[in-house]
Amino acid sequence: MRFIDRIVSGLFNPSQINNYREDKKSFTFLYFIFLLLLYILPSAILIVSNYGLDFKKESNIKNSFENSEVIPYYIESNVLKYNQSISNLDKEYYKIDIDNLIIIFSSKDITELEFNFYNKNAKESGIYIDMEKTPIVFSSDGVYLVSPVGASNMMTYNEYNFEGLDFSLAHTNDKAFWNQAFSVINLIMDDYKSLYIFTSYFTLIINGMMSIGLFSVCITFFLRMSINNRISFSKHWQMMIYTMTPYVLGSVLASLFGILIIYYIGVFLTIVNSFRMGQLPKQGGSNNEF
Repeated sequence: MRFIDRIVSGLFNPSQINNYREDKKSFTFLYFIFLLLLYILPSAILIVSNYGLDFKKESNIKNSFENSEVIPYYIESNVLKYNQSISNLDKEYYKIDIDNLIIIFSSKDITELEFNFYNKNAKESGIYIDMEKTPIVFSSDGVYLVSPVGASNMMTYNEYNFEGLDFSLAHTNDKAFWNQAFSVINLIMDDYKSLYIFTSYFTLIINGMMSIGLFSVCITFFLRMSINNRISFSKHWQMMIYTMTPYVLGSVLASLFGILIIYYIGVFLTIVNSFRMGQLPKQGGSNNEF
């Protein structure tokens, strides 16, 4: 019941929040956790439901390879080799963009490749990687995940059924190639599912805490600049957590219905309700124990 009272006050009756001044910090923290879980709920559901390959994703991968230049590499004896019969020019690397991924093929050792995350036009600085995408490199001895701090080995070719894969066949939409390729991808995704979900949820929680926390801190800071205060910043911020309810609800509804304006309405109501809460929290109020 106390949670419902604070939800209603945060949405429709912000002046009532003054009565929650004596709430214990532990109770307000639980309310913050409630808002956080509500805030990340749509994204958390999508992470699980969208994991894995479906027909649309498979088609997108196929189209990306079909529309690119031929990848003249094949895997033999657990080594990525260059196919001389396809091309006489052994380029340093071949790169394909697939949604938020960058797939790079090179028969060189990963230590011989240089990557550039910062300057797209500086070709001499190495292979350019868009920071908004995840780069995966098929090098001579295995598959690597690359970041500005270095490359980490994801797997070697003998860990999964890579043997015999001829990437040049991807350009011609060869059925046997894609059956083997998607079989390998599904095996890898099954093995990495728990790690992926854990890291994704962890990132969601951190981002949600930063979003709700920083927004409430900023509003508290600017509100205190325009009014006189007889309470501490921490107490004012504690009360401001309840005014975050429209912001969180607007974010959730915007995600569920895909209507961005709902998000901005939530932001607007949170700012308005913060000022309506009262320029000066009143002395006393209800003594709400946790």
